[in-house]
Amino acid sequence: ATGVPVERLEEIADRGKKALYEVRSKRIWPGRDEKILVGWNGLMLRAFAEAASILDRVDYREVAVRNAEFILSTLMQPEQEGAREPRLFRTYKDGKAHIEAFAEDYAFYSDGLISLYESTFDPKWLESARRLMTTLVEHFWDEKGGFFSTADFHESLVSRPKDLYDNATPSANSVAAEALLRLYLLTGDAEYEKYAVEAMRPLLDAMGKAPAAFGRVLCALDFYLSAASEVALVGELGSEGMKEMLRAVWGVYVPNKVVAAREAGDDEAARLVPLLADRPQVDDKATAYICRNYVCEAPTTDPAEVRRLLVGRGSAVNC
Repeated sequence: ATGVPVERLEEIADRGKKALYEVRSKRIWPGRDEKILVGWNGLMLRAFAEAASILDRVDYREVAVRNAEFILSTLMQPEQEGAREPRLFRTYKDGKAHIEAFAEDYAFYSDGLISLYESTFDPKWLESARRLMTTLVEHFWDEKGGFFSTADFHESLVSRPKDLYDNATPSANSVAAEALLRLYLLTGDAEYEKYAVEAMRPLLDAMGKAPAAFGRVLCALDFYLSAASEVALVGELGSEGMKEMLRAVWGVYVPNKVVAAREAGDDEAARLVPLLADRPQVDDKATAYICRNYVCEAPTTDPAEVRRLLVGRGSAVNC
């Protein structure tokens, strides 16, 4: 409309930005919070891991793996004498990790690691998630139900707070409840389900009266009541057949599910994830078992059948 070539306009804009930056740099720079928080990284970890699975993005998966490697190697405290479980620091800045982690750090990061397992099928991420959840249960649990925000090894407070409401970020109890339910389906350990139910129970009345304040825990409750789908895949993980199966699994919106996979003959993976046990491969092809409460449909090697079974098991939307 102006008759000025696009290249000329871009040159003028670049010159203006440089001049503006030069003038602005002479003023005091605004403060910037550069600390790393474990809990917030857990939220990011789940987002990147799930996006990698749904969008089939290798770069997103690499980001998630690098994050997990950094957090677990840098913010994990040295083994405590006599302790059976790991402990986390909460924050990291300028090469130093400090402050005992809160319940949200353990809950959020355990939840993220479960999603990373579902994206990579590397059992070490699931094992790490379980170890963090063990710490959460053993040191943050309130016998009246739910998790305190601080551990029993934190400094003594007049009253131990408890994070219950889902606000800009979800509460530790909400995320912990869903993570526990996911771990139950993957591992078959009924203790996880028990703690999840007892974490939600004290909130039932409040959820009914003010649902807007409990969005994430309502998702956990829906996960529990819906009898979530359990997807077990067996076959060569990097094969085209397995990739097609994974596209089928992640190509429909089925939020209430867990996904596990192993190579045929990988007995160790089957031991760590009982959902994968006694699931033979069919005709040397990538094979899917769609289950509920550990009762499975007939195995299939057809991705279209996988989609049909997932959609038929509850509310699902094609992506």
